[in-house]
Amino acid sequence: MRLGIWGIGSVIFLALAPAAYAGQRYASPAGTGTECTQEKPCELKEAVGAAKAGDEVIITAGTYVLTLPLPAPGFTNVQIHGDTNGPMPRVTGSFSGPAFSSFQTGDSLSYVEIEDDANGGAGVNCTAGRIERIRVRVVGAGGAGAYMQSDCTVRNSLFSVEGTFSYGLRGAPSGPSDTSASARNVTAIASGSNSTGVSAEYNEGGKGSFTLELVNSIAQGTGQDLKTQSGVNGPGNIAVNHSNFDTSKPEGESKVIDGGGNQTAPPLFVDAEKGDYREAAGSPTIDAGIAGELGPLDLAGNLRVLGAAPDIGAYELVPLPKALPVIPELQSLKVAPTAFRAAKSGGAVASAKKKAKGPVGTTVTYSLSDGGTVTVDFTVEQLTTGRRAGKKCVKQTAANKGKAKCTLVKKLAGGFSNSGTTGQNQFKFSGRLGSRALKPGRYRLVGSAGGVEKRAAFKIVG
Repeated sequence: MRLGIWGIGSVIFLALAPAAYAGQRYASPAGTGTECTQEKPCELKEAVGAAKAGDEVIITAGTYVLTLPLPAPGFTNVQIHGDTNGPMPRVTGSFSGPAFSSFQTGDSLSYVEIEDDANGGAGVNCTAGRIERIRVRVVGAGGAGAYMQSDCTVRNSLFSVEGTFSYGLRGAPSGPSDTSASARNVTAIASGSNSTGVSAEYNEGGKGSFTLELVNSIAQGTGQDLKTQSGVNGPGNIAVNHSNFDTSKPEGESKVIDGGGNQTAPPLFVDAEKGDYREAAGSPTIDAGIAGELGPLDLAGNLRVLGAAPDIGAYELVPLPKALPVIPELQSLKVAPTAFRAAKSGGAVASAKKKAKGPVGTTVTYSLSDGGTVTVDFTVEQLTTGRRAGKKCVKQTAANKGKAKCTLVKKLAGGFSNSGTTGQNQFKFSGRLGSRALKPGRYRLVGSAGGVEKRAAFKIVG
């Protein structure tokens, strides 16, 4: 059995039947007995085969190995789905025919991975039910990802089939009349000689027709992407819109009806060779779908619409998070000389055109990390001798003069800024804040940029 690489996500299911008739039945790979409770789960075939109208069959995580197809529920509104509290359960088999079948109104199958490696193998046979967010992998001649009969709806699902005369999706009626089925946001891939991505046919014994509505879907087949066939009593048609396919093959009176919005440019996948059919950036299928009956989540559990419009296919491209702007950080700060006289006039930053005579002002040097140009903010702290009061340093008074000495730091009002770029920067500091010169004493220059502060001590002399 060849395995794919799949994403895993949570799922939102359809409403169940009225609570008066509903019950929960649990299955596990090692389940036994017939209780099918959460505490005592049963085998998958027991959980599905004995389900009653409105029951919810919960398939817990793990691998289920089937030797025969599962029995179809014999009642309406049976909801079968994987346990969304864990990874998507995997059901494997090696036999002809579908692993799951749904023939009753309101039945559904969700959040399950199915694999089959036998000739004539299939994932699902669906009539009058809904298939939501399943992954199917079939390897074998004449295989099919899903058989879609009358009133079946498939959404947000992937079908990958490999083998001669194989089908990604194969649509056909379940009785002689004018019937239809619907596939939305499906990726159907079939490889092998004479394989078909999506087909529709009518081979019933009475007059009628069958139409498969294909919306927001990707169809690829080695033989042809879309194929329609007529029987002696009527045609099988595909009505396709906002989908991605290149080749089509109508036979007899059958038709491929182009509803608009379709595209032929090849879709881009993350890694199709390894079974990863998520859309890659730049794919023409991105934001190219149409709204309406989409389902809330894509196959990977992402919101179905993350862009201007829904994507075509089973997956929605998740946009990469926008890169946050890089803000330069202050890496170093120093002043030289560290002792100088304050200028008698001017601002804090002395003009570069004026050359100070004598030890007036100082040169401030600082460096910034990568990120371009940024404004560095500067303030000044005054350092005086205080006295220790517990863990604090307070102003010296007559009452505490005998206490231990400490350095009292006072942030002075006012400040200034300087524009710097990556690497080393310099400017002349005059020793003034605003319109006043700093008095003789000890100080610290505080620089701040990119959330980082640096300090450099200096002294104003008389």
